[in-house]
Amino acid sequence: MSLEAIFSLESILVRCAAVVALAVPAVWAQNPGVAPAFEVAVIKPSLPMAEAMPLLMQGKLRAGISIDKARVDLEFVTLTDLIVAAYRLKPHQISGPDWLSMERFNIQAKLPDGAVEDRVPDMLQTLLGERFGLKAHTELRAMPAYALIAGKNGPKLKPSTLPADPDPGGGLQTMTPSAGGTMTSTGGPAGPTRITMGQNGGPNGIQLVLLRASTSGLADLLSSITGKPVVDRTGLNDRYEIALDIAVEDVQNVARALGMGGPAAAIGAATDPGGSSVFQAVGQLGLRLDPRKEEIKTLVIDKIDKQPTAN
Repeated sequence: MSLEAIFSLESILVRCAAVVALAVPAVWAQNPGVAPAFEVAVIKPSLPMAEAMPLLMQGKLRAGISIDKARVDLEFVTLTDLIVAAYRLKPHQISGPDWLSMERFNIQAKLPDGAVEDRVPDMLQTLLGERFGLKAHTELRAMPAYALIAGKNGPKLKPSTLPADPDPGGGLQTMTPSAGGTMTSTGGPAGPTRITMGQNGGPNGIQLVLLRASTSGLADLLSSITGKPVVDRTGLNDRYEIALDIAVEDVQNVARALGMGGPAAAIGAATDPGGSSVFQAVGQLGLRLDPRKEEIKTLVIDKIDKQPTAN
């Protein structure tokens, strides 16, 4: 798989988790009483990666969740994506088998009459329990993490001039290719992102330009690249245009984290601030990644099936 192929897919999926969070208040369990559920849900396997990759590269395949008044469509999603959406989590808050990010599914679900959008995560919880046999519990875990903090001389962040997205939490992720090996992904917590091959990271590197990013969105992206939770401790609340030059070895970490080159547990996480392009790129923003222990609320998967029950 080429470097371009690896990262174009990563750019879509690293944001998928936050897009499907639906921007609703955080909860960790079903509401009392009858669990909300879809009227019907059809689950099918997605295209194999070899067939999906050219479509992703051409911007013809979408990934994520789309909701209207009658139905919910989820395309090219993993069980990790579904759990993130159902429990309003980030991927590093899930403790479960490595293969959760390997298999991908397309799901078409019909909403009950009068259902409101902010009940969709609860319906996904029901779907995961009924169709995938999910059983889980939550606990606080102290784990190695990074805090994203201001550097010695303060942040050097350029305010974004891009208009606000009127619907930042909804819609499917798409890729728009353009000349010169540049692609732009839509939406997500870090906003639209421009990806260009062979920038300052060297001939095999990649430059990411987050066109309208919060520092919390940047922290989410860095979590996938480093293989550890990254918690935003900058105290910054604006939106910025953020350029990151990423070397090929760090891009491959992201690919493995998303199940495209081996299970997430196989990642060689970046741990030496002096030896990783990621730490260097963050430093150029006037920020730094500070290693520390963080108490992370974690959803622990006790049981889950690889394949759903029949439609």
